[in-house]
Amino acid sequence: MQMLFYKPGIQVLWEAALANIIFGEVSPSAKLPITIYKDTDCLPDFEDYSMENRTYRYLKDEPLFPFGFGLNYGDTYLEAVDILDESPNRSRGLNLRVEISNRGRATKDVVQVYVKNDSKYAALNPTLVEFEKIAISSGERAIIELKINEDAFKVVDNEGQFITDGKSSKIYIGLSAPDVLSERLTKKKCKCIDMDWLI
Repeated sequence: MQMLFYKPGIQVLWEAALANIIFGEVSPSAKLPITIYKDTDCLPDFEDYSMENRTYRYLKDEPLFPFGFGLNYGDTYLEAVDILDESPNRSRGLNLRVEISNRGRATKDVVQVYVKNDSKYAALNPTLVEFEKIAISSGERAIIELKINEDAFKVVDNEGQFITDGKSSKIYIGLSAPDVLSERLTKKKCKCIDMDWLI
């Protein structure tokens, strides 16, 4: 990487990209696609096939930086979330309307939707099921619609079958994952919708 960085053409690209970020010409808006552990001791043994502490879905310990975390130069807020379906049914999925505002610089942000199903087969933590990146100007409000697929409300049983199980689900909508560290780092909390399903 060091050799690549100091190639003249590459160095010019890096310098221009960094200058654009530093001087606010571009607002970085990426989110972490991985969990960054505090220490390698937190990682499960390579020969251990248990899912415990493996990926954000089964993580018990607090990471250094959580999956789905990222900041930008804007000041975006989740203002409102509405369910568009008249009679929600998990076998048909779920349609949401999400309103976002930006009280800072023009930026992009990522609306993330996580689901935690009430099932003994569900992962320890909520699972990312939908996301959408949105560009939003300073002082603007934007509305997006998201479709949560019916598979988001299914779990994998001990036989490896994809099944519908449990009587309820929690749906978290936010600009990061629904965990304590993300909330502490961003000073923003996800909105939670409790869904009770008719069996």
